[in-house]
Amino acid sequence: MVQNITPEMKSFLEETSKRVDLAVVGGSDFGKILEQLGSDVDKLHSTYRYVFTENGLVGFDGKKPLPEEVILN
Repeated sequence: MVQNITPEMKSFLEETSKRVDLAVVGGSDFGKILEQLGSDVDKLHSTYRYVFTENGLVGFDGKKPLPEEVILN
C-alpha cells in the first residue's frame, strides 16, 4: 500500500528546510519517492538537501548526483 505525504507534513518539512538541511532516505526508486512526496524534481531538491533512493544506493546532494553503488558490492 502506497502512502503519500500529507499536506500538513509536506508544509511542515518545507518550512523546516528553511532552517536546517533535511534528507530523504527510501527503498524505492527516485520516481516513486517523487510521487510519494508530491513534488516536482526542483521542489524535491530545494526542500531536501540530500535524497537517497534504493536503500541509499543512489543519492543526491542537491541536484548533484553522488557516486552510485550496487547492492552486490
